[in-house]
Parts: sequence; structure tokens; C-alpha cells
Amino acid sequence: MVSDGDDFLIGKLKDELSKVQEKIPEVDLTTVFSIVDQLKEAAKPKNNRLHVPKILISILEHVNLQVYIKDQDFKYIFANKKFLATFGFQSVNEIIGKTDYDLEFDKNICKRFNKMYQKMQEEKLPVKREISYYLKSSGKVVYIETHKSPILDDNNEVTGFLGIIEDVTERKSSIQALMHSEARLKNYFLNTNDGIFILDYKFDIVDVNPAAFNITGYDRPYLISKNFFSLFVDNEDLAHFKDACSLVDVNSESHECALISKNNEALKHLKLDLLNVEIDHYICFAYDISDLKRAVKKAEESNKLKTAFLQNISHEIRTPLNAIIGFSNILVQKLYDTEEDADSYKKVIYTNSEYLLGLVNNVLDLSKIETGQTTLYPEDIIIIPFIRNEVLPVIESEKNRLDKNNVELKVDLREVSSDCVVYTDSGRLKQIITNLMHNALKFTAEGHVSLKISETDDLLCFVVSDTGIGIHNEQIGRIFHRFYKIQGDGKGLPVSSQGSGLGLAIVKRLLGLMGGNIKVESEVGKGSSFYFEIPKHL
Repeated sequence: MVSDGDDFLIGKLKDELSKVQEKIPEVDLTTVFSIVDQLKEAAKPKNNRLHVPKILISILEHVNLQVYIKDQDFKYIFANKKFLATFGFQSVNEIIGKTDYDLEFDKNICKRFNKMYQKMQEEKLPVKREISYYLKSSGKVVYIETHKSPILDDNNEVTGFLGIIEDVTERKSSIQALMHSEARLKNYFLNTNDGIFILDYKFDIVDVNPAAFNITGYDRPYLISKNFFSLFVDNEDLAHFKDACSLVDVNSESHECALISKNNEALKHLKLDLLNVEIDHYICFAYDISDLKRAVKKAEESNKLKTAFLQNISHEIRTPLNAIIGFSNILVQKLYDTEEDADSYKKVIYTNSEYLLGLVNNVLDLSKIETGQTTLYPEDIIIIPFIRNEVLPVIESEKNRLDKNNVELKVDLREVSSDCVVYTDSGRLKQIITNLMHNALKFTAEGHVSLKISETDDLLCFVVSDTGIGIHNEQIGRIFHRFYKIQGDGKGLPVSSQGSGLGLAIVKRLLGLMGGNIKVESEVGKGSSFYFEIPKHL
């Protein structure tokens, strides 16, 4: 008889026999199952030898399992065609009466199998093992699951063994692939910089990864069970996202929403990709695109500034060019009345040419500063000789050029020690002072323009003052913008100040490069004062 543990083996045979009906239609399935149930009797020893009925052999030849029967000496007395094909035998006669050793199977496996048979002889219980095996017939290593059971006679003695071998290579590969895939997904879930939210059918958060904490600023206890939509600003973007979520299926929905970060800090902009993975669960991938949004905004603003810059520069260039071309044409065609008229036209050409050259130089200078191409060349400067010998002669020349005979130049160096030294770029410092003094002279009809310098332990402080027309408070915040010119309003200010509107913009940016700063105080009709300072050591 077959031991009680053979129920599993018989069950396996029954599973396979359900497929036999297609191959043996003349055999009723009920009859086949009945025959299998009689396997215990069919395999009983006959005259002390195991007997395998022909009908059982016929059935076993059609199952999709490798089935064999051995006697008590571990010698084969039966094997089905599936077994023979798997291990490279042409006929059952090649294995009848032989052991695994005789058939030159792997010696280590033979040794393991014999121990299993010996254990079954002692315990009279079936065993199950999974092993890897090299098939000579195919040259491949396969994983097989072996089920072995002792066949017992009426005296409960082992007279043989029934074995079923199942190729589980594909199943094992699938399990390993699934485990590897799960490991990769877990690693991605834990280590990616993208926030991942697992949501239920109500869009309540059921799980989050560490990156989600960093993006939102909230910890896990706060996020779990929180409704996902409650994390975002309730605006039109969120409304569109909600509508899309109600329709999402296996396809991903992508939207942008503004996140309400912890402690109501600055809003973060997130790109959200929602994927329906089950009927009642969603995965949402969150990407922080705040920097990208800021970059886009900055690029848009830069584009607007570029457009405004081109409009301004084209206007600033066209005006002097029109004058130069127009008066040159008059001179070439001798359309003037007197030589005095011709001289005045030449002066207009020269003045506008000089203005145009200054404009181009200022544009190039400002462009280099704003694109980080300006290099400072610091050196030790003794400040008093520098002002007297390098700066004042330029200011005096500018005063005469502007015909400011009613304007007095004042320089106060009393609060600077005679040996005061500053380590900075002398050329740029001279440019800053002369630009400010030039502006002061330009807007002052009478009175004075003064330069006062003082020092502290670490700073050199300058004040450029005038008794000119002054600046309205609402214009003070814009005078350092590119191309901005003080506009008149009928209160003593000129309709439009002469100049490119770049001088103060250059001054402010140069001071920034030199580690300094600037501020202005002004009163309309009384004058203006520009205060700036630079560190003594750049």
C-alpha cells in the first residue's frame, strides 16, 4: 500500500489528469480519477515484486510531470516518457533495474537522494526537496521539486518508492524576478528625491516615502490619514487637479499645484503625476519645481527687461544719430547761411558724437558688469593725493565743459588722515566719483557741488551734494534703474534730463562689486546728497 503522506502525490496526479481528457477523449474523466484513487492497490507488491498495471502506465504517460517508481533497492522499475525525455533517455529499458549511480547522474545528488530513500525506509514518511540540477540533455541548469513517497505492503514494510519531479525553473525565476523587482522598488521608494504618496480611494494618504517629508516639511504622523488635497492652496489649479483625479484610470494625470508648506512658509510649486494602480489605490509622484518656476519667472522678467533695454537703446542711439546725419548733410550741401551757423552745426555734431560714444561705452560697461565679466584690479591708494591729482582735474574739466561758471566746487578732506590708504580698484573708484559729480553739476544751475570724504576703521565714506533741482520722493527708488531719467512735472524739473540714464545704474552695480553701498536724500528745489561707502580692504 501507499502511505498516507501520498495524498499530496495523488493530488498532483489528479491535477495533471484533468488535462489528459483532451488527449484521451474516449476515457471518461470520472473513470480516470477512479483509477488514480486505486493507485494504492495497483502498486501493491505481486509475488514480492512491485507491479505497475498497464492502465496506470497509460495514464502516467500523459501527465505533464516526471513520474518514476523504484524498488526497495533504489532501482528503477518504471519511468514515464516525460521523465525519460527530461533526462535524455530514449527508452525505459535504458533505466530499468538501474540506480541513479548506474545512470551516471550527478554523484552529489545521488548521494543526497539515497539518504532521502534511507530516511523514508526508516520513517515511512514522504519527503519533498527543491534542488538545482544540470541537464546533460539540454546543457542547462534547472530547478526541480522532487516529491518522494515510500510504497508500503500490508505489513507496513517499504517495498519501493513513488517519485514525482516537477520543473519549477520558470516559477522560481518568476519569484526571484519578483523579489528583485520588489527590492528595486523599495530602494527607489526609500531613496529617490521624488516624493511618493500612496492614496486610498478617498485620496487620503496611507503611506509616504522620506522624500515626501522633505518636500512638504511635514513628518509622517502628520501626513498619514491626511487628505492629499488639503496640502495644497485651494485655487484654480487644485480644482483642475481634483476634476482630473475623479476621471483618472491606468493613465497618468500630470498637474502643477502650490503646496502649503509647514509654518506657512514660502509656497512650493509641485508637479504631480497621479497613477491609478488598483481599483481603490493611487500613487502620486511629487516633484518640487519651485526652482524651475522661479527660473522661468526670472527668464520672463529678463526677456521683458531685454525688450525694454532694446527699445531704450534704439531711442538713445537714434536721437544723436539723426542729429549727426542731419547737420552733416547741411554742411556737405552747404545749406547754411553764415560761417557762424556752420560752426554751430559742427558743435552739434561733435556734442552728439561725444554723447553717442559715451552711450556705447556705458552700455558695454553695464553689460560686462551684469554678466559678471568685470574684473577689479585692487591696489593701495593714498586717498588724499588720489582725489587731488586724479579726480579733481576731471571734475574741473567737466565743470568747464558744461559751462557751470555759477557753480562752486567744494572738496572737504578734513576727516581723512593724510596717510589714509584704501585697497581697491582706483579706476572704478574714480569712475564712481566722477559720475556722481557729473550728475550733480548737470542738475545744478547755481550754488555749489561738493565732495566730502571721511573714514572709520574699516570704511571710507563719501558724500556728493549739490544745490540743484532735487528729486521727487517717488522717483528716488527708480533713479538707479537702467535708462531711467528724471522726468519734469512743471515744478522746476526739466522735461527730460540730458544723458543716457545709465550712469547711476553703473555706479550702484560697481559699488556692489566693490563691497559698498549707496543711498540718496533729496528735496525738490534744494538739492540732493548721495552717500556711499566702500571697505578699505576689498
